[in-house]
Amino acid sequence: MSAWMVSKQHIDAMVTVYLGLQDTRYASFNHIDPQKCGQTLVTQNVRSLEARYGKGDDIIPAWAYRPYQYRPSVQPFSLAQALQNIACYEYQACETEDWQRTSAFYLCQSMTFLIARAAVGAEAYDGTRWGWDAS
Repeated sequence: MSAWMVSKQHIDAMVTVYLGLQDTRYASFNHIDPQKCGQTLVTQNVRSLEARYGKGDDIIPAWAYRPYQYRPSVQPFSLAQALQNIACYEYQACETEDWQRTSAFYLCQSMTFLIARAAVGAEAYDGTRWGWDAS
């Protein structure tokens, strides 16, 4: 079996990072509901496994069929580990034909951007030019 259901702790860690990296300057339209965010990720992982292996297989744990309840991740980890968590999740969740059009895909893209921005430094990133002209 090449795809599997990531753990609930894995989803919690992804959501925790996403919440922690939000730019507070845009909080009025950046509100993120951790329950919905996590449920979106869980649902897509389940859909992916069902698309790959069919329904009724015992590879999907019972918790994945219950409503997601966010629990903040308290274990510290690096930005590199956060990126690895996203890459692992994407591998498990990409088996549906519509993967690149799902909310989970866009959440992962947003998380990756926020991690990259944090890695180079928000001030350094925000201080660069929007667009590039070689002249």
